[in-house]
Amino acid sequence: MRTRDAVPSADPDLRLLVGGLVISGTLIGLGLVGAFAGGHGLPTTVVPLGQIVRRLADGEPAALLSAGFLCLIATPVLRLALSIVQFWRAGDRRFALVALTVLLTIFAGLVIGHR
Repeated sequence: MRTRDAVPSADPDLRLLVGGLVISGTLIGLGLVGAFAGGHGLPTTVVPLGQIVRRLADGEPAALLSAGFLCLIATPVLRLALSIVQFWRAGDRRFALVALTVLLTIFAGLVIGHR
């Protein structure tokens, strides 16, 4: 009988990273297929964040590509958030605070860069 520690796929970090990669890769792949199958070639612009859901519903390849890249970028950020929780639960407050500082720095960069 295997224990949870002996099964790498049971590791929440690994599941998050692999899941994010699979989802983003699938979205990007579908976007590429849709772009070339429609005869339009690659999009030259990024779909704005507020329009992704609506344009995904319309089946736009550019929205699939944008959503895929957004997911790819969000995956390590989500991994960092998961690390904060794991460090905190393990009682390692120092590393939890360091990870939280990094996460807040990322969010600050997003806010400042958006202006």
